[in-house]
Parts: sequence; structure tokens; C-alpha cells
Amino acid sequence: MAESWKLFRVLPSIEVPITFESLSNQIAVVPYSDARASAIRARSEGANKLWSGFRDIYGNQLEPSGLDSAGLGRPCESSEQHSGESSVVRRMVPISR
Repeated sequence: MAESWKLFRVLPSIEVPITFESLSNQIAVVPYSDARASAIRARSEGANKLWSGFRDIYGNQLEPSGLDSAGLGRPCESSEQHSGESSVVRRMVPISR
């Protein structure tokens, strides 16, 4: 169900055309257009800004993939948890190009 999925990482260097899910259905690499990704962006302003904020060198919006989880890991402390919005994990690993 889309409501249980949370953004775990944005993958700005990867644009996958289809969804890749683990066999346990607990983690997925999803395209920007995936229903889970859309639901996460719709319920969290922070996730929407993060996920929609990537641009190429010409200023065109990129549609990066996301790594989403269904209950994996521990919840993170973020300002969104205190404001009543859905939590978004804000730890990102830099990707060298």
C-alpha cells in the first residue's frame, strides 16, 4: 500500500524506467512517476521539494529514482515529525560523477 511507503533515498544519478522490488516487498527502487513516489511527494512538502529539486546543467528538471522502504530502518528525527507531516529520511550519500 502506498500509505506505508517512506522515502529512504533519492537517487539523482539514476532514472529507472520501471520499478524494482525486493522479493520481500519491503524495499523498492522506483521511477519518479511510480504511484508510491507520487503518494510520498503528495503527503510531504519536504519530500516533494527534495525529489523535484534536481536540475541538469541547462536548468531542466530531472526525474530521479527513489529508494523507498515499507517499514525498514528506524524513524529519523526531522523537523517534519514535529510539525505533524510524514517523516522523510534526510541522510543522503554524495554521489561522485
